[in-house]
Amino acid sequence: MTFSRFILALCASTALSTPIFAQTGGVFSSPELASFEFGMLCYYSNANPNVPLTPAEIQAIAETTASYDDVRADGSLVVPALPNTVFGVLSSFPSGQSHNVTSIINHTTPTGVRNEDYYDFTIGDIAEIDGWRMDVIDETSLGTYVFTAKRGADLIYEITFTVVPPEQFTGTTPPCVNL
Repeated sequence: MTFSRFILALCASTALSTPIFAQTGGVFSSPELASFEFGMLCYYSNANPNVPLTPAEIQAIAETTASYDDVRADGSLVVPALPNTVFGVLSSFPSGQSHNVTSIINHTTPTGVRNEDYYDFTIGDIAEIDGWRMDVIDETSLGTYVFTAKRGADLIYEITFTVVPPEQFTGTTPPCVNL
């Protein structure tokens, strides 16, 4: 299984939708957060806001210290297992606040194999990406992915995604994901 972990800051010009503070359907976000979005993530440039960046353009930005201009989440909890598909969370705290958190992604495959990935990062008042990109797809890519962020013992968010074979995906994909 090959994958990449994303935790990146967005530039301050990023527009976020209405905050969601939920505790239903596999989604919890703390009311402390100023913004919370999730789903398949598409990356855009302010120079061309209607056309998503290509995987090569995203990789080129990820290899530098540059920020993404705009990342949009589609609200999906079910994700097709396709190369270069990125899914996860965009979140921020209110203006002037930042907190160190630990992000944990628990992935359980359909055969019951469980993997955990830990990463410490800071969520500030600019949206942070806590994401997962599938670089190579095989049977170990499928299953559930539980994203949890904690500040000490305080739960900041927890959300469960299900990755399915493309032929089993019945939802609508955002423009950056090609079935």
